[in-house]
Amino acid sequence: MQECNWEFFKQFITDTELPWLYVNGNDESYTAFVSSSNITIKCYIAPNSIEKTEFEASYKTFGNKSTLSQPSPFAKPSFRTKMDAILNWVTCSSDSVTDLDFTLMNERYVTGGEIIFKNAKEGDYITACVYDGFNGGVIPEAYRASLCEAWPIVATYVEKRYLVPTTVDGYGILALDTYPLNAKISQYLQLRVTYHSTSEVGDRRVTVNYNLTQKL
Repeated sequence: MQECNWEFFKQFITDTELPWLYVNGNDESYTAFVSSSNITIKCYIAPNSIEKTEFEASYKTFGNKSTLSQPSPFAKPSFRTKMDAILNWVTCSSDSVTDLDFTLMNERYVTGGEIIFKNAKEGDYITACVYDGFNGGVIPEAYRASLCEAWPIVATYVEKRYLVPTTVDGYGILALDTYPLNAKISQYLQLRVTYHSTSEVGDRRVTVNYNLTQKL
């Protein structure tokens, strides 16, 4: 902390227009403070002085307008993690095409997720897209031509990914990684994964987890 006289202090706050503080002393004096970069400047104003008269008449009303900034010990987040999943496991029969939809009840940023599957057969694959399946459509008709690939499909982000076949009652995981894209998806749009089963006999069981974040 650096101490100065009243002449220097008043010139400094006039030139810099920085917010400054003052406190009242028990002897009717004042002590004024102003911070610049890493330095705090302190000025003592004595009671019954010309400086005090000038301070009270012309400067006092402009002090204590803003507190000196204090570094926060906590980082201010810009996003909050909101991981989620479809409601349940879905059974996909052989030789079928099954949609697994997740409706976003709030706007979210999506960076992918993972598909968990059981009893996958050789040749089974998935596709994934953002889908406008909400009643009446989330995207107004006037904007569909420019925003959607083929409405109600807004955008397909997995055109085809094969699943690794599993043993009987065996489980597998397929990561959905959209890095470096952190896509903002509007409220009520759907994240759709479609499971394509081959004709090989046997039910498959599938669910989907999503990596979601909320912008603050």
